[in-house]
Amino acid sequence: MKSSVLIIDNGSHIGHLLRKNLNVDSFNLFIAKDTYVALEKINREKLDMCIINNTRCLEYFKFVQKIRKIDPEIQITILSSNANKNEIIKWYKAGIDDYLIKPFDFDINCAKINNKLQKITLKRLAKQANFNSIKTGALELNYEKRTLNYYQKLLKNLSQTETELLKLLMLNQNEIVSRELAMKIIWNQLNNEHSKSIDVYINKLRNYLKGISDVKIITVWKSGYSLFCGNQNQTTF
Repeated sequence: MKSSVLIIDNGSHIGHLLRKNLNVDSFNLFIAKDTYVALEKINREKLDMCIINNTRCLEYFKFVQKIRKIDPEIQITILSSNANKNEIIKWYKAGIDDYLIKPFDFDINCAKINNKLQKITLKRLAKQANFNSIKTGALELNYEKRTLNYYQKLLKNLSQTETELLKLLMLNQNEIVSRELAMKIIWNQLNNEHSKSIDVYINKLRNYLKGISDVKIITVWKSGYSLFCGNQNQTTF
């Protein structure tokens, strides 16, 4: 499941600039024009991060206090041109996680936000990894035995790397898994050698799934990979 980010931007176009510069293929991004719309969104669904632009109004401070009560785990980042130390401390006491002072380097701070979201995704996947198996339709991956089964019959014994990669794809079925995230989870580092290895393992997995018409691994250009599973339901056990 992708991480979800909500940006509150009252017309300064920061939200659209962030959408353009963040790695939006790896998470869901929503933009709200005010705190009322944002609060409705937070009450309806689980979000991982809230980015608030322009904090001059007391309304935003009260909003932070409200959402912190609704969801103690949501990451809250403030974008503000106010560099007053006492003002910044006040926001941290209200429950925010980060305060970015404008003007700032857009590329650096987008990289910072992307890293935070990647850590949230890794944490979620670590919780899901406590299950022994994941099943998509008739296709079942057993982590412990490293077996891939189809209609309860052994399709292939997998290596550790193949198991980890297929597990990541199945946990995020029909969504894009970036190459960077895959390398981070499997090898815990990023380099050119591992980037080439990902392609090799993806091709191996494609060959194992070749006879299954409703399950395919798709390459998303300049983004990563996606396990397309049609309308199959995913279960973990």
